[in-house]
Amino acid sequence: IMKELGNHLKRIKGAHPEATREDQILFIGCTRQPFAETVNPKELLKFFEEKMWLSFPDYSSRILLWKHFFDLKGVHLELFEFPFSVLAKISEGFTAGGIKNTVEGVLTERRVKLLAKRPLEVKEF
Repeated sequence: IMKELGNHLKRIKGAHPEATREDQILFIGCTRQPFAETVNPKELLKFFEEKMWLSFPDYSSRILLWKHFFDLKGVHLELFEFPFSVLAKISEGFTAGGIKNTVEGVLTERRVKLLAKRPLEVKEF
């Protein structure tokens, strides 16, 4: 991974030969496994000057995320109408993007139209 990061940085610098020391490049790296076998943590930490560690959403945030993404798809359910708490529990370790992708995968246009005939069930997720 370090070789790839170095190559990208060289490519950016090569594309802008007029850049000076005052010019800055913001390089953002994101990983779910910073300590995987294929990653050298010392080199990774040395490559990035600033680090920001972000955790996964907690239980209550996941409930709000599920409800928010349902609302975006036009499915307006109250917390007492659907077991969002179950979805929040089973989605522990999901990112907000993972929850959004799951909602988009289940609540297709066709499925939303069928809601009146066939209500949503947790097992669909």
